[in-house]
Amino acid sequence: MNAFEAEDFRQFVLDLLSRSTSPKQRLYLLKGYYNNILNTSSDIIADAFIIEFIDDFLECADKFEVFYSHPQITDDLLGILKRLKGHPAAVHLAGKIDSVISILSRKLLELNALLEGKQLENYKIRKMHLPFLEKDSSQSDVLRLGTLETITVSIKKNNLKNTITIVPTPDLNDAGLTEQVYKSWETAIDFIRKHGGKISSYHTIIIQFDNQLANYIGISLGAALTLSIIEELITFYNFPIKISIKENIAITGGFDNSGNLIVLDESLVLNKLEIVFYSFINIFIVPEENKAIIETYLKALKKQYPSRDLEIIGIKNLQDLLNRRNLIDIKRFSVIKRAAKFAKKNWVISILLLIIMLISGYFYEYNFDDNPAMLDLSGDNLMIENSSGKILWSKEIEIDPVFASSTLRYIAKIIDVNKDKKNEVILCHILQSELNNEMEYGGIFCYNYLGTQLWHYDFTDTVKSYGENLDINYSCELIDTVTYLGKQLLIARANNGPSFSSSIFTLDLNSGKRIGTTFWNPGHIDEGIMKVMPGDKSLIVFAGGNNGYEKPFIGGIELKNLLGYAPSTHYYTYLNMKPADLAFYILIPKTDYLKHFAFSLRTGGIEPGSLRNTEREKKIYFVTCERKSNEASLEYRLSYNFKDISIVVLSNFRVERDTAVAHGILSPPLTDTPEFCKLLENQILYWNGKKFVKKNELKN
Repeated sequence: MNAFEAEDFRQFVLDLLSRSTSPKQRLYLLKGYYNNILNTSSDIIADAFIIEFIDDFLECADKFEVFYSHPQITDDLLGILKRLKGHPAAVHLAGKIDSVISILSRKLLELNALLEGKQLENYKIRKMHLPFLEKDSSQSDVLRLGTLETITVSIKKNNLKNTITIVPTPDLNDAGLTEQVYKSWETAIDFIRKHGGKISSYHTIIIQFDNQLANYIGISLGAALTLSIIEELITFYNFPIKISIKENIAITGGFDNSGNLIVLDESLVLNKLEIVFYSFINIFIVPEENKAIIETYLKALKKQYPSRDLEIIGIKNLQDLLNRRNLIDIKRFSVIKRAAKFAKKNWVISILLLIIMLISGYFYEYNFDDNPAMLDLSGDNLMIENSSGKILWSKEIEIDPVFASSTLRYIAKIIDVNKDKKNEVILCHILQSELNNEMEYGGIFCYNYLGTQLWHYDFTDTVKSYGENLDINYSCELIDTVTYLGKQLLIARANNGPSFSSSIFTLDLNSGKRIGTTFWNPGHIDEGIMKVMPGDKSLIVFAGGNNGYEKPFIGGIELKNLLGYAPSTHYYTYLNMKPADLAFYILIPKTDYLKHFAFSLRTGGIEPGSLRNTEREKKIYFVTCERKSNEASLEYRLSYNFKDISIVVLSNFRVERDTAVAHGILSPPLTDTPEFCKLLENQILYWNGKKFVKKNELKN
């Protein structure tokens, strides 16, 4: 870099600094500036260009939060500071530079300790954190950096109207953030009123971003802000409950008009994951439909830091969040404590209120409510709780901890079976140690509200294929419950342990007796959900592997047609039954990557918990596993016509496969390209009732 180039670069940086308000972005600009200046071959040029910005640089470096970004960024910053300290032009600032180096080095040690799986006592914070992406006026949307924020809400009564003040004042051009603030207020108010809280019509609300580091953008503060408002309203109006957030939790996502969490842009939500990953956060709450892609990217990040303990939890709406006792405590205040607060204003009314509450059985809901309402999982221990979070009873179950949050729906369900206003609990995957005898292992159990077993069902059907007689060793999982022809039914699936056979069947929910006919698949069914189609048709959508064709599949069958078998080759075709009347059945191709690196996965696989219905997009989603470790995967999105399929290449698979292409192990094209997706789409096969054909051969 010559003097003219250095001057042009200085002018460029000066212009950006004049329009930048974020300390972090100013630091990144100056970090790049000094890196270039110090790398120039001319000491004279370096001397001339070091001084102008050095005070600003050191001030920003002193404020720099090491968390929320890769440790290498801090390492690079420390390297630049050490070089500046030894430069003659900055010798008078050596003491200040040493101080900044010491602070950054200490914080870097803490970050590396967290990434190694250690918990630091001084980072246990009971406040909901938000991963925010900063937007700076100097570069519009080009440069986005991240931080964690918390929110403080203050509320007072207002006799005239609602007024909301945000500190610091956000970018007025960001309509999304402003709209979400008002939507959070409305959602919180609706929640309070829905649960019997009486509040004033108008309020003055002050929302303060505690760190005030930058101008923030977007809608993703909605969920955290709603919780903060609910907490403050409960405190302000002295309601008899308390909401307490567990330690070191972050959340992202805003609400739509129906109170559901809005799916976030994939690139943004992955940036937010990086912010959380390089922090003290233990649990990251995200919109349910973003969960799969986030967990996939998390696995890629953990390749470098395998001991980093971060749990991803997907939620659908506010009530879903408030139901999670591992995230949020909701407790009743002691009547005496609550009355004591009120007694400061009027001790006579306080004593009368206390007497009335005690007479009316105020403590009943928490202490004596024995109706199962929520499930909470701690390791293998499934706790059945009442609506206040009190544990009623528990069972030990078998569940993969990696996919526990998304697969618990297949293992446990709370439902009022006999319409007596007391909920029953349907369970499977119960540990052998919990059972009366080993023959019950793999069955389905129904318990009443006290934890007493009402019924138990084991799947013991015997069937044959042309290739083999099949053992009766099956393990069951739940799909859903429906009311059909006036009866409450449990839809379940069973997979054969030693062999390929699997089925979908129905039980009378009240008695646990087998009812109706059975559908059989020549390969394990990994996932299943119910989908209501036009005309109130109950469609069972299921996915897994087809052993005959050695490919993953997704299929659908109406409940009224639950009979027969899915198509396969001769060896795997079932004897003494008819082909099923399927709504659809689609074979998904195995990729070149799976064939090369995971050839032992004979049929390929469906990622546990990935099959889901998205009414808003009118699509069925599912994720295929391209290796046994689930560290490489593709997401398929099937439209409601059950013909059109789009493919989303998840980042972990792109990295894995592109590396293999770059090393000549696999052939082009690169993975996240239209060419690669088209290549796969052309291999998808559809069952037309007689044979498998390509999409363009299907009849309309």
